[in-house]
Amino acid sequence: MAISEVAIKQKEMGCETPTSYKDFTNTCFNKEIGSIVSALFIFMNYCIVAFDTTRCGEILNERIFSEIGASQISGGFSAIIAFLIATFSNKSISRISAVLTTFMFITFGTILIPGLALMQDPITTMSARALGDPVNGSLIPLSSVAPIFLTAMIYQNIVPTVVKILSYNRKASVVAVTVGSTIPALMFFAYILASCGGGVTAINPSLITIFAISSLSGSGLAASLSLEEEFRSIIKEFFLKEPDKMCSIDDISSLRNVNEVEPKNMAVTIAAILLATFPPLAVGILYSHGSTFVDALRWAGTYGSPIVYGILPAALAFKLRQEEPNVVIPNLLPFGNFPLLLLAVSALSFSVVCALS
Repeated sequence: MAISEVAIKQKEMGCETPTSYKDFTNTCFNKEIGSIVSALFIFMNYCIVAFDTTRCGEILNERIFSEIGASQISGGFSAIIAFLIATFSNKSISRISAVLTTFMFITFGTILIPGLALMQDPITTMSARALGDPVNGSLIPLSSVAPIFLTAMIYQNIVPTVVKILSYNRKASVVAVTVGSTIPALMFFAYILASCGGGVTAINPSLITIFAISSLSGSGLAASLSLEEEFRSIIKEFFLKEPDKMCSIDDISSLRNVNEVEPKNMAVTIAAILLATFPPLAVGILYSHGSTFVDALRWAGTYGSPIVYGILPAALAFKLRQEEPNVVIPNLLPFGNFPLLLLAVSALSFSVVCALS
């Protein structure tokens, strides 16, 4: 919600709203900090895209296309994503994502609802003793769930794009971000409850396949789209030396209007798409069978996600609030700066606890 506030308020102030995290950071801070954030953002999303492409290839190879190698299927998956980003608008891609999400919800509901009906008493399940290391009795380290946290947060990448598709409408953006963030969390906790309560036992493999492919496809498409936006910004800044058309804090304070965005440069778009899809494909194929890949996901989830999806949005929103002009522009998040502080502290605490566990 914090990053939505930044995007909407910049638009209402008359600025050309950035869609990459580098541009957001450049606008509110400076290009040096923006480059650091961009490097971290790219690393995290490379981990996600590499995981999605290789895992999708492995699942399809095991379940459906056994005569085709997993690497070839992963390559075809990356090529399809690159084609979609190159030829479809963001609004059309959002419709494709909606279809994938619908399949994911239907299959997940088919798995979950019978499990909730068959599970034991929920109070008994929630009050049961936590399981951990059977040798020394310690709890499972929180850092082991960092890759899951990273994967779950990856949809936050497209919040700026979603807000733009919704024409920066405040009510529609709040509903979209709230529903989009809340429903997956509730589904996740409901599945844990049903699984721990013994309700989820034998599951139809076909349902698992549909659920896995739809979720991996949606995640890979969202991460690749965000990477394409990020690389397009980098190419324009460092290689084409195009003038920066984004508002700076000084520009925002004076409410300077800027021109609308020019049409996409196709050469830049193609280069950005190639950088967004094929390096993670190569890395995923090379390292998918070792521990290096899992370690990278764990590191990105432990330190990268809390910074990019927690501390950074809070800092951007706080900086923009401090530098606003005298014109009163309502905040999207209520209760002053308290939610921003809570978001930043929670993200920092997650990193510290993961690092110490």
